[in-house]
Amino acid sequence: MLTVHSCQYARGHCVKIHLAKFNGHKSFESIGRYRALIRLSLCARLYRSGKLQQLKHRMTPLCGNGVKVMTSNFQSVLTIERDLLTSSVASGNELLKHLFTAPSVRDLLLPELKLATLNTNQVLYEQGDPVDTVYFPLDSVVSGLAIMEDGTTIETSMVGRESIVGVSSVLGTANSRQWNWVLISGTALTLESRTLEQLFLQNEAALRAFLICYRLLVTQISQRCVCNTKHTILERLCCWLLMIHDRVGGDNLKLTQEIIASRVGARRAGITVAAGMLQDMHAIEYRRGHLHIRNRGTLERAACECYRIMQFKT
Repeated sequence: MLTVHSCQYARGHCVKIHLAKFNGHKSFESIGRYRALIRLSLCARLYRSGKLQQLKHRMTPLCGNGVKVMTSNFQSVLTIERDLLTSSVASGNELLKHLFTAPSVRDLLLPELKLATLNTNQVLYEQGDPVDTVYFPLDSVVSGLAIMEDGTTIETSMVGRESIVGVSSVLGTANSRQWNWVLISGTALTLESRTLEQLFLQNEAALRAFLICYRLLVTQISQRCVCNTKHTILERLCCWLLMIHDRVGGDNLKLTQEIIASRVGARRAGITVAAGMLQDMHAIEYRRGHLHIRNRGTLERAACECYRIMQFKT
C-alpha cells in the first residue's frame, strides 16, 4: 500500500496524489489515471535527480498504520512508474488497444511508451520538421493544419484517441508535410518512430491495424475537402463539434471563436452567427471560450451528410 499525499517538486508547484489501496496496479480512486501517472512520474524524476531530501521531508505518514514513506518506497516508485503504464492506460487509444491484444506487441511497446501532457496550441510538428516521435492521444485532440502564405489556416484533419499523430514517419516520409497543433489539451502516449517502424516490419497484423487508421485519415481529409466547398458554415460547425465530441467524450470544451474559425475555415463573424443559431436551437451554450454541448441530437440533425462518413465509432 503506497500513499503519497503531497510533495513539492522543482518548479515550486504542489503535486497532490492520492493512491487509495494501491494493489495489483488497480485504478486510482478520486483522481484521473492519466494525470496521476504524470505526477507520479514527476516524483520519480525528482528522486533520480538526487533531490530526495527536498521531497522526503514533505511526505506525510501513510494512512492507518502510521508507517512513513522512506527511501525504499521511492525505489519502488521507479518500478511502479513503468508498471502503471499498463494496457488499461494504453487502451485509452483505440489503435494501441488493438495492438496490445497481441502479447508480443505489448511487450515491445510498453517499455518504450511515455506519458506526455499536451497543451492547447502546442505545436507538435511544423511543416518540414522531422517526425522522430509519434503521439497516441488519450483524451487530447490534434489538428492537421494547412497554413497559407497570408497566414490563413484551415484544418485538414483531426486526430484523437482513435488513431496516431505522425503517420508520415511510417510511410517513408521523414518530415511532416503539415503543421500539427494541439486543439484540445490533454494527455498522449509518445513513442519513438523507429520503434514503430521496427514493429511494423516484424508484425503484419500490427501493420494492418495501422493501415486501417491511415485509411480513416485519408477518408476524413478527402471528405472535408468536399465539405468545405459545398456546405454552409452552420453545417460544417455542427460536423466539426460532433467530431471533437466523439474524440473527447466530455460536453465541456475550451474553444475560442478564433480557434474555431481557424479550424473550420471561416471568418470569425460567420462563426459568431452560426454559434448564435445553435444557442437559439438549445444545442450549445457558449461563454468566454467555454462551449458546452447541451443537445448532441440537435447537432446531429443540423450537421451535413459528411459527419456520417467521417464519424468515429469505438
